[in-house]
Amino acid sequence: MALLNVIPRRWLYRFCKAWFIQIFLLSCIIYLTLSWVVQTEFEAPEINFNAPKSLRKHEDFIWEDSNHLIVPHKPPTAINSSNEKPKEETQNKHQEQPAGKQELPADKQEQPADKREQPADEREQPANKREQPAEHREQPAQEIPKEESADVDGPKDFMTQQAAVQLERHAHLKEACARHPELSQGGLNSFTLRHLYAHEKHKILYCFVPKVGCSNWKRVLMVLDGKKQSTKQITSDEAHFKNGMKRLSGLSKAEQQHRLKTYTKFMYTRQPFLRILSAYRNKFADIKVYRNEPYFQGIAKRIMKRYRQDATARELKTGENMTWYEWTSYLTNPTEKANFDDHWQEIYKMCSPCKVNYDYLGRLETIGDDAKYMLTALNLQDKVSYPAKANSHPTNSSKTYETFFNQITKATIGKLWEVYKLDFELFGYPKPDF
Repeated sequence: MALLNVIPRRWLYRFCKAWFIQIFLLSCIIYLTLSWVVQTEFEAPEINFNAPKSLRKHEDFIWEDSNHLIVPHKPPTAINSSNEKPKEETQNKHQEQPAGKQELPADKQEQPADKREQPADEREQPANKREQPAEHREQPAQEIPKEESADVDGPKDFMTQQAAVQLERHAHLKEACARHPELSQGGLNSFTLRHLYAHEKHKILYCFVPKVGCSNWKRVLMVLDGKKQSTKQITSDEAHFKNGMKRLSGLSKAEQQHRLKTYTKFMYTRQPFLRILSAYRNKFADIKVYRNEPYFQGIAKRIMKRYRQDATARELKTGENMTWYEWTSYLTNPTEKANFDDHWQEIYKMCSPCKVNYDYLGRLETIGDDAKYMLTALNLQDKVSYPAKANSHPTNSSKTYETFFNQITKATIGKLWEVYKLDFELFGYPKPDF
């Protein structure tokens, strides 16, 4: 008001008379532009299948569709190193065992000949300890060293076993990629680069796959980055939309090449049929979740319009209560495959496992052991642990799986297999019996 008192009123009159129409039109344009942006960004009434498919539709990242990267292969040194050390220690313990046996009391030396002639590794097994006579179990002085060695060897045995699991998975993937040389040709496209998160503090690259525990892995990386003290403090929205991590697609070519060469890379997979069932139950069958997801509402409306006969006006308007039959009909239609969303897109297309040499190949089915092994191998086990099952939200069980897949024909299951057979083959999942 003070400013209006200073400016002469005739100036204001002349300004408004000369510029009123222009100011009014400019205000209208700004208002309409903001309304369109808000409607497009948050309501998403229609689907633009030409737009990038992403778990986070509103984020902007640099896309380079015509540029490719050649990714050099790096052997999983962390696995080899962890696999060699326990072997040497085990050999040393076997060599020291006979000396301890020579100091046994006389009554212990009177055991039958077959027991004295057993190899050292068999004498150390828990089953043999349970089969000893009662007089031997009554002497605690001889049992203490064996119990202590078992406690010491436990973590080492776990790391050795998990290292062997990783080597087996890598060998299987290498053989499967050799059977499909087309999957190794060329470089990484923008789709894979967009799915690779770069954790700078500990030099880690994570290829996230929706419906394969990616929410909790994002929580783990946020804790490692110092953004939170505990994974329990991180909500789902924070994990997906406010994690603060860079995607490889947002970096320059030189930065991408450096991280692909030097960073530790890992990815997780899941049985493909369980994954598409989880996507259906979480994004479409759960009405509470569905009504808060305008993007998936648009997909459901389109599926219902195409695959539901005699759909009512309300059904076409809301898209609610899409059936499992309609969902599988959509997935098995070859014309729909190019527009798959990340939540049911084939895993090999997102992570390019035949082009990127991942140091750790995990599975959701064994995520507890796989996560513990990787974090321990990277010396991060004291900083964070993968959230327990109580913090996750599983949407499947074996009974649920049978209930849903018994509703569709064997022919439909066969078509689903054709869609996801490379995920089955590359990651070592057995072919379903249909």
